[in-house]
Amino acid sequence: AGALAALLRQRIDEVRELDRLAADTIPILRQMIEHQLDEKRMARLFERLEKNKQAVNRLDVTFGLVNDLNTVGAFRRARADRAIQHDADHEADQLTRQQRQLERDIDNINWLRQAYDETLSMFKSALERAEQSAKPKVAPLPQVEPEQKTRQSSLLLTSDLSSDL
Repeated sequence: AGALAALLRQRIDEVRELDRLAADTIPILRQMIEHQLDEKRMARLFERLEKNKQAVNRLDVTFGLVNDLNTVGAFRRARADRAIQHDADHEADQLTRQQRQLERDIDNINWLRQAYDETLSMFKSALERAEQSAKPKVAPLPQVEPEQKTRQSSLLLTSDLSSDL
């Protein structure tokens, strides 16, 4: 149970880090929408975004677990991707397409943050159970009715007296 508890603590820390990265990424994406025409600013924002992406990639196992739980978010992202592709096929301009992709990413990250909360709750619950199962079990003493105690005491006393005779 010690190794399991250690792994769960690690996953809890990683989920917290993923959530922190997500919280940091949303304002970057919003700034990108606001400053789409400013190439220098967009380049700096893309650098910040890339750093967060690399940090998420280093937590790929935990991210994969969370993403597996994020079925609603995955569905919404796929639906948004289809709508963006449909618009691209029907001559939407590049800026509009980029804005829709950024909005889709913000929506996706918000869904991921909800999945992080759920995953964190599950991992914490599992950690509590793992720590409880690791504690030594002490069997409770059997409860004896007062009437039985008197009889047992009498029998013990009688057997002690008989052995003295």
